[in-house]
Amino acid sequence: MKDFAPSMSKAIEAAGGKYLVRGGKTISMHGAASASRVVILQFDSVDKAQAWANAAATKALFATGEKYATLNDYIVEGDSDFRPCCSQQQFKRSSLNRHRLLR
Repeated sequence: MKDFAPSMSKAIEAAGGKYLVRGGKTISMHGAASASRVVILQFDSVDKAQAWANAAATKALFATGEKYATLNDYIVEGDSDFRPCCSQQQFKRSSLNRHRLLR
């Protein structure tokens, strides 16, 4: 796992991705408990997020990450005025998730 996180961070940043949330305490506000670790990324466009996600290097990193955790990944097209409604402390921990938000 110690090799996975730094390599993934470099790949994200090289593709123009930006971390909005990287772990931290999570508290479920409504519904099923969320992941134990939530990562929210921001890319400039859906195309850039998909290009990063579909790159051979990223797929290899996901394969490494899946040795350590269950990964659930989403690309969500967002609003240019997006502002998180909640701090990262307002989500409950349960399993590793990676969510991608776009502006």
